[in-house]
Amino acid sequence: MNDSATISAIIPCYNHAHFLRECLKSLCEQTFGDWEAIVVDDASPDSPEILRVVAERADPRIKVVHNAINRGIAASQNIGARASLGRYLVFVDADDFLRPTYFEKTVSVLEAHADIEVVFTAFERFGAESGIIFDKAYKSRFGEVFAALRYWIPGAGPVMRRHVWERIGGFCEDRRLHGPQDRVFWISSIGVVPDQNVMQLDEPLYCYRIHEASTSLNAQKKAHYQYQVIAEHCKTILDRLMLRKKFIAAGHLVSVSSSFYHSRPWQGLWLSLRGFMYDPSNLKLRKAVVYYLKELTPPSVRRVYRSLKRGVS
Repeated sequence: MNDSATISAIIPCYNHAHFLRECLKSLCEQTFGDWEAIVVDDASPDSPEILRVVAERADPRIKVVHNAINRGIAASQNIGARASLGRYLVFVDADDFLRPTYFEKTVSVLEAHADIEVVFTAFERFGAESGIIFDKAYKSRFGEVFAALRYWIPGAGPVMRRHVWERIGGFCEDRRLHGPQDRVFWISSIGVVPDQNVMQLDEPLYCYRIHEASTSLNAQKKAHYQYQVIAEHCKTILDRLMLRKKFIAAGHLVSVSSSFYHSRPWQGLWLSLRGFMYDPSNLKLRKAVVYYLKELTPPSVRRVYRSLKRGVS
């Protein structure tokens, strides 16, 4: 491996050796060649397979770091970053891959514009879901809360100057967060990296796999809890923006949607009521409360209610 590299790709890997092969192949096919990859084996059960996949590439730019015990995604990201040499950092999920010009086009932006500190491209989803996300139009889809808290910046994929990761203090290693650790990172970037120093490229060069084990899918089921944990770590910023209660309520709404999808009405009612208490101005939560109360009220009670209503009128 070289003593330095322009860009370091940090790839935590736990039980994803079967995906890692495609991920590393995409790195080796990059049109920009001055990179290194730090694969962080997070004490994975498929550790021998991770080593075999890396050995297949026979590329000195790829290095493996082994965690003696399972540390989690965030700690593995930080361990990989500390072991890296690049001026620029990019955190890549082991089950994703990059289009061949990803490094070339993102690095060229950072090299040409000294004021740009973070650059990312649109995402192409594949697997269980498809479509383009994180393009320039994507930001407009977010409401007040998520737009202000930089949910339009993806968790994986942004290429950043090393000092961004250093100034923020790395990723939050709270093990209660599994997936949303990158949300703490980007919320914490508010005040560190101005919006105008973040650039989006519309071309979808990051390929984002959706499957049953995806953290993005699993995080939706417990978003109400994880948003509260995020609020703990980002309390100062959320309070300054006067968004803490709205943010927690928004997390409950995400879990309400998951409850509806999985046909869990009582859970949906509890979550919608709880979220509504945090933010009574949230109309979607208000509608969810009304919907679940109607759905869960026995038909006989509804008939009595209608009769009484007619009698009063």
